[in-house]
Amino acid sequence: MDKTLEIIRFYEKYNELEQIIRTGWIQSNVPAKRLESVSDHTLKVGMLASLITRELNLKEIDLTKLLEMAFIHDLGEIKIGDISTTEIKTAKDKQSKYEKELAAVTEILSVLSPEIKEHYLSLWLEFESQNTKEAILLKQIDKLDAILKSHMYESTYNIKGLFDEFYNYNPNNLLNKEPLGDVYQQLPEAYEKLTRQ
Repeated sequence: MDKTLEIIRFYEKYNELEQIIRTGWIQSNVPAKRLESVSDHTLKVGMLASLITRELNLKEIDLTKLLEMAFIHDLGEIKIGDISTTEIKTAKDKQSKYEKELAAVTEILSVLSPEIKEHYLSLWLEFESQNTKEAILLKQIDKLDAILKSHMYESTYNIKGLFDEFYNYNPNNLLNKEPLGDVYQQLPEAYEKLTRQ
C-alpha cells in the first residue's frame, strides 16, 4: 500500500507541471490560445533525447539515465515557476534560483521513499552541475527544444524574428559544442530547405 500511495502522490504533484506556462512564450507575446506548458516541454525534451542519441549514434550516452534526467530536470518549477534565463542577470541571481529550486525539488521528492528520492535528486544535481556527458547533452537538448518550438510559433503566428531571437541566444556557446554543434549550425539552412520543398 505504501508504494501505491507514493506513486499516486508523486504523480499528482508531477501533474502540476501541466499548469505552468513556459515564460519565454509569454515574454515573446505568442498569441496561441494554449501556450506550451513545462509538461509539454519536458515530454519533447525526453523524445528529443531518445531521438538524438539514436540519430547521432551516441553510444557513450546512457540513454536510460538521460531520459530519467530529462523527466526530472524541470521538477522544481512546480514550486518556483518557470524563471526565464533572461531574468538571471548576475551570479547572485543564479545562486538564488539554484537554492530555491533545490529546496523545491527536495520538498517535492519527499513523498517518495528515501532511496528513490535520493536517486532522482542525484539526477537533478547532476544536471545542474553539468559534469557528465548526459548532463551536458540534456542541457543542449533543453535549449534546442526552445529553438525548434520558436520556429514553429514564428511560422504559425507569423512572428518575425522569434526564431532568430531564440537561435542566437546561446549562453556560453552551449550549442556550438559537441555533440549537438553540427545540428545547431545546420538549423537555419535546414529550415530554409524545408520551406522550399
